[in-house]
Order: sequence, then structure tokens, then C-alpha cells
Amino acid sequence: MDRILTAFEKLLVGSFLLIATLLAFLLVLLRYGFGKGITWGSEAVIILVMWSAFFGAGIAIREKSHIELEVVRDLLPLRYRLPTIVLADVFCLAITLFIFIFGSKMALYLYQSGGINVATELPDWFIFLCVPLGGLTMSIRYLQWLNKHVREMMAYFG
Repeated sequence: MDRILTAFEKLLVGSFLLIATLLAFLLVLLRYGFGKGITWGSEAVIILVMWSAFFGAGIAIREKSHIELEVVRDLLPLRYRLPTIVLADVFCLAITLFIFIFGSKMALYLYQSGGINVATELPDWFIFLCVPLGGLTMSIRYLQWLNKHVREMMAYFG
């Protein structure tokens, strides 16, 4: 499961960033080179970067490259450090589940309202679907870390 999710995240983020970069380059070239433009282009770049950010957060969690307060944690003796790490994982999981649940409610509301993005002509619910999907992948990543850290704590305390 981890390998599939990792491959999916990397493929999605890499593709979105590549397309956004190429599109932004094309927009600059058209605007300053030819005096033309693509009306939906800049909005599409913003949407692609937004999707990349939500799925990139899952990658950051997997690789432990997100912001942590390591200074406080590392000052604690191992006996208190392991429960602190587990508690932090639980709080982070709660936040990402909040993003997933309320992002799902937002996407459902947008689906029911039937709004369409003027620039891209994409449904609003589809554009904001990255919020619950990103929240879901982040939650899965924190569940994986929580499982690992609980096992380490159980092994330490016997």
C-alpha cells in the first residue's frame, strides 16, 4: 500500500508541477513575445500548484520533512520522548482528518451548488477536490507514523 501511495503522490505532484511550469512558460512567451494570452492559463497554473501542494504535503509527512519542534522533543529523556511523539502524531492525525472531513463537506457543497469556474470552465467541486484527497493522503501518512511510533513505544516499555 505504501509503495502504491508513494508512486501515486510522486507521479501526481511531478506531473502537476511540470504542466504548471510549462504552462507558465508558455503564458510568458505568448504575452511578452507575441502580445497574446490564454484566458484560462494563469488560473490553471494556480489550480495545478494548489493540487501539488496538497499532495506534496503527504510526501513531506512520509519523508519527515515537515516542520517539527525537535528541540523540545530531543531535550526530553527517551521515557517521555516516545509518548510525546505519539501524542504529536495523534494531534497531527486529528488535524489532517479535520481537513479531510471538512474538505469533503466543502466539495460536496460545491458539487450540489453546481458552480463553474469562469476562467477554466471546470466545476468548482473538482477544483477543490484536492482538499479532501490531500487530507486523506496526509491522514494515511500520519496513521503509518502513529503505528510505527506506538510499536516503538510498546517495545521500549515492554
